[in-house]
Amino acid sequence: MRCVVLLLLIASAPSASGAIERKPLGEVSSQQLVRETQQVSSEDNQITLVWWVPVEFWKATILRTSPKSTYIAGQYDKAFKDLVMIGVVNGQLKPPDATAFDARDAVAARVRAYYVDDKGVSRELAPALTPPGDAKAIIEGTKPMLKSMLGDMGANFHLLLFNKNTAEQRLEVSPYARGLVRVTLAGTETQKERAFEFEAPLNSLFVPRLCPNGKPADVSWKVCPWDGSKLAE
Repeated sequence: MRCVVLLLLIASAPSASGAIERKPLGEVSSQQLVRETQQVSSEDNQITLVWWVPVEFWKATILRTSPKSTYIAGQYDKAFKDLVMIGVVNGQLKPPDATAFDARDAVAARVRAYYVDDKGVSRELAPALTPPGDAKAIIEGTKPMLKSMLGDMGANFHLLLFNKNTAEQRLEVSPYARGLVRVTLAGTETQKERAFEFEAPLNSLFVPRLCPNGKPADVSWKVCPWDGSKLAE
């Protein structure tokens, strides 16, 4: 699918390590990171793609293409430090091969985002109605690229921002920490509700550990499932 191909920007080969160790972002595979943070649903003549876009994606892409661009990568941290970005494209398939995509306001009205912490407590993230100017500028800058590479789908790929800050606390929504980002698209008279879940920590951000049989171990595992041996932490 073209929308998936667009976002698989950079490939990287894994290496092995004993204990849990973060990869330098310049060595992170954008391809693997996108696979962990993007889901597609296509049924009932509706196509929906949802992408949780952690700031590490932008930084990894920048640092792999230009390793010395640490200042630019740092500007992404500054722009999105209090924000969670969710990308959504939604459309209705029209036979034989056309798609009617929903406009940004229609998509934003249906999307809800939640963060479930490591204790299973779920909190809804409020839409960032007045995001900082640098965050808005970055999003605006992606639109021409998306449109040129994906045509109508890219023009209707909407990047939505949500606040990490709630009335009670600031949520540490991080791809490095145990938790879950849940995104729902409310149903309509003609479309059923859809839900998408992205579990963290993300394997792509860590140096892979290996089980005794040589198979890679998920970063969330405590023991190897094949022989029960304890993994280094």
